[in-house]
Amino acid sequence: MNIFYIDTDPVKSANFHCDAHLRKMIIEYAQIMCVAHWNSTDETDLERAVRNNLYRPVHQKHPSTIWVGHHPMAYSYTFSMWDELHKIYINRYGKQHASFRLRETIVNLPQPLIEKLKNCVDNPWYSPPPMCFGKDYEHIKDGVDPTSHEAVVNAYREYYRQGKSRFASWGGDRSLPRWWLQVA
Repeated sequence: MNIFYIDTDPVKSANFHCDAHLRKMIIEYAQIMCVAHWNSTDETDLERAVRNNLYRPVHQKHPSTIWVGHHPMAYSYTFSMWDELHKIYINRYGKQHASFRLRETIVNLPQPLIEKLKNCVDNPWYSPPPMCFGKDYEHIKDGVDPTSHEAVVNAYREYYRQGKSRFASWGGDRSLPRWWLQVA
């Protein structure tokens, strides 16, 4: 479970996902957003989750899941990245991913996030996602300001380079991200 925050722009971030994550993260991002609906205190959200057969809640206490469910901008970022991954998936494989059936439901923010959104008009700032790198890569967080979007993006890129290089590839008409070959 993770939010690969490899660019502050969710569309660019989606395009930077390697092929293995193109297939894998579509499901994880959908699961994370579904948890926000299941955990809603609004009856309508829960009825919609049941009626539309949303993925059952998983990893409810995971930092990435909490981040998405906590702030409407975090949810929107994740949705935009997920939606772009679908476009890439369709272009690459010529079909929709099975999780696309959830789009009409999860395009809508859960009611508690809508309430928070009303307060975001004057203060749209939200924190970057938590850096979930696993114990072998915890050293990447050293000295990183967890409130700085740029610093967290750079840390995630370094995590991607160190932790995903053995399987990372960008096939089809996608090119290697420029940052991939940079040394941190």
